[in-house]
Amino acid sequence: MRRDEYYFQIGQNIKEITELRQRDNEATNSLLRELLTKEYRLMDGKCREYYEKSSRQTRKNISDEAVELVERLSSAGQLAELEETVNRYQSDIMARFRHDLPDLKADDYKLFLYSILGFSSTAISVFLKTEKIESVYNRKRRLKAKIRQLPETTAGKYLSYL
Repeated sequence: MRRDEYYFQIGQNIKEITELRQRDNEATNSLLRELLTKEYRLMDGKCREYYEKSSRQTRKNISDEAVELVERLSSAGQLAELEETVNRYQSDIMARFRHDLPDLKADDYKLFLYSILGFSSTAISVFLKTEKIESVYNRKRRLKAKIRQLPETTAGKYLSYL
């Protein structure tokens, strides 16, 4: 009886330690996501301005620096760097996403990456060079439908970023 109680207590301790580590990991991931999001918040504002003032004349009035940043964040090299950073701080989320959904279009992977970084649909529209923000909403809807076909725990994690 004592032996059973002893093993039961060990099991309880292991369960508590596991729950504490899981909470710590969730808190750390949340903090890292928040830090990444804050880093790009200024850029997100510029993208909103760029999108909302989309006539030729007003685009010319937006600073060249903002346009250059949009182009740079849309470039293949910068995307690879952003993806590497996200993988480093978010437990290889992009690598797992690509593995779990290997047949997506390049813009779907970009959409997911920009969403992880906390960019708004408006900013994503600028990065993806779409004329209408509705295109981003539609792409998100289709991407969510594809993600929902994955096992529930995996899908839930990916959907939390969209």
